[in-house]
Amino acid sequence: MKKITTLLLAIAFVAISANATVTINVRTTTGDAPYLYTWGGASNGEWPGTLMDETQTSVTEDGLVWLTQEFDCDAINIIFNDGGLDDEGTGAIQTDNILGVTGTAYFIFDPEEGEFEDVTGTYVEIHEFDPSTLPAGVVFVEGKEFAYFVAPTTWTKCNVWAWNETTGTNFTQAGPNGWPGDPITLIGNTTDGNPVYQWIGPDIVADDRPEGIIFNNGSGTQTSDLDYVAGGVYNLAGKLLYTVSNNAGGGIELLEPVITDNYIEFVGVKASGNYKFTLNTYEWEEDHGPQFQLAIEPIDPSKPAFFAAEDLNDPNYWEPMFMRVTEEMAGQSMTAQDNIKRLYLGDVQLLENQFIDYDELHVVGFNLNNNYTLPAGCLLNAGQHMDEMDVKCNGSMTLSPNSLPVDKNFVVTVYTQQIYDVWNAYKQSYNCQYILNLVGDEPIPGDVDGDGHVTSGDVTALYNYMLNSDDSSIVNGDQDGDGHITSGDVTTVYNIMLGN
Repeated sequence: MKKITTLLLAIAFVAISANATVTINVRTTTGDAPYLYTWGGASNGEWPGTLMDETQTSVTEDGLVWLTQEFDCDAINIIFNDGGLDDEGTGAIQTDNILGVTGTAYFIFDPEEGEFEDVTGTYVEIHEFDPSTLPAGVVFVEGKEFAYFVAPTTWTKCNVWAWNETTGTNFTQAGPNGWPGDPITLIGNTTDGNPVYQWIGPDIVADDRPEGIIFNNGSGTQTSDLDYVAGGVYNLAGKLLYTVSNNAGGGIELLEPVITDNYIEFVGVKASGNYKFTLNTYEWEEDHGPQFQLAIEPIDPSKPAFFAAEDLNDPNYWEPMFMRVTEEMAGQSMTAQDNIKRLYLGDVQLLENQFIDYDELHVVGFNLNNNYTLPAGCLLNAGQHMDEMDVKCNGSMTLSPNSLPVDKNFVVTVYTQQIYDVWNAYKQSYNCQYILNLVGDEPIPGDVDGDGHVTSGDVTALYNYMLNSDDSSIVNGDQDGDGHITSGDVTTVYNIMLGN
């Protein structure tokens, strides 16, 4: 499998709540004011619409000036055009239909080519969709084609149209000519008050399933042609907000990815294991493309969180998920283990050898509040590019045999003496080459070996160092701060032990 160097990403999967006002902002590549034609939510006149008023402008934080029109509706369909009419009365140069625009949107229009770019994500904060806002009726439907639609607050009905162009199958038959499709069921509202409709279609037929789906209100407002995903939850802007999976058997539920020009994120949740993982980019380098990190943490920190063996074969586990999405987005299947550079672990118990092949790791971070065991083989081969491991642990920690790299020079930073002792013991037992660094705790004056007490053992440790440079038991040898361990430090420790 190839490693990611460049990944072209174009679609932002974001949640958009219905709003009482839609604001259209546009700039053109020529500087000429365009015409705006609207329908489906509010109309601004017959074709070609109205010339956008140059006196009605908005300015973004970067100082750019946009032509603006505002409409009192939840959502609207629009076309930008140059206002020119040919002999047949149609627009000379225009965009395709831009359907289901909600909230505040920003576009760049090329009146010479009729093309447009939606740049809303650059100027409007994109929020991840929270599936907990959905009503209880959003559930998995066994053996059926099914989908959900989060409608604007003004909708009182919803129809669905689903089809397979390859087989010619129409999965919805209502109306004299089929359109506008079948009326579907209102099952409740989101916590923001948006009505949520459910479509349950025919039985699943393996070789003849829907390819596309459209939701509409039967009165001119509709989504664009959407790719059908079984269990998909959509909104009017055409966003696949979420996918309902069969979690009855304890499977991993995958939230749909958030993808923008310079960011990508996937979130997987396993309720029965009480954990979630987030695979995302932490930076985007022009020469090397996206740099990925993986974080694993408990859903409820007060309860145990753990992986099960079947999780590794779940289609929504990050490895097959990453391969599936990179194949779809970049045209080639890529592995997570060859592209994840940073790994952050919370109180989730891993499986043996779970990360044994992740030899591209540069950083591993532990953020642990409870007692924790690192399984055998887990990070054994992670040392090829390893720079640092950061270990924060408020409980006890156990390092299983053969769980860590042996012959690589990287820095391990720990924050308590107890955890230092665990990692130091492992280092001595397996002759590891990592550099162990204790920070955060103020050392006790005279406590050379870090056991929390000043005894004759501390004096002996300093003598041994002076005789043969053996510092294996020294964590606080330089008592006077001059940067060297000398007989003066021995005298200081001896006096502290005597109480002087």
